[in-house]
Amino acid sequence: MKLPIISTNTVLTILLALSALTNIGLGYRVQQQQRDLRTFEEKVSAERSIVGVKLADLRVKSTDGQLTTLHFTQTDPPTIMYVFRPGCGWCAKNLNNIKELNRQLGAIGKYRIVGVALDETGLKEYIQQTQMNFPVYSGISSDDVARLALGGTPQTIVVSNGQVTHSWSGAYGGEVLKDVEATLGIKLPGMS
Repeated sequence: MKLPIISTNTVLTILLALSALTNIGLGYRVQQQQRDLRTFEEKVSAERSIVGVKLADLRVKSTDGQLTTLHFTQTDPPTIMYVFRPGCGWCAKNLNNIKELNRQLGAIGKYRIVGVALDETGLKEYIQQTQMNFPVYSGISSDDVARLALGGTPQTIVVSNGQVTHSWSGAYGGEVLKDVEATLGIKLPGMS
């Protein structure tokens, strides 16, 4: 049986069509990456925009369900507020950093470390299982969530004299880790 002979023009036409399809696919991928980058830049811009926000107090619930107020204007030393969700994988990867941050800064009174859970589902069990070594609160109002651009977790916010002075989003890896360490003057273990 003889195989049909394919002309050079046919081969070139097929190659040209495959090249065109590849370029269309790559063009779509570049556009998607550009949209993703714009979304990321907008998120970073929103996070940075909370630096300077006044935060006199914050109504929250303690783990026993009691309403309480976290005061920031009279807080001495400054407060490091760690915002998390019990089911957040990145929060779990960051937990050793927060515990170490509390050991190095909270235990000596240089900072007050508090956790703020955006989700109460399984919170008590999570605190026990992870052996969180600082006070944890929940029940933050939707107005405060919006005002502080909370949502993505984990997020770390430093409040001094009633004003947000620093804000980091995500687990402490790469540049975030370096910035947190440089700002707070400590060494942390990085993500686990």
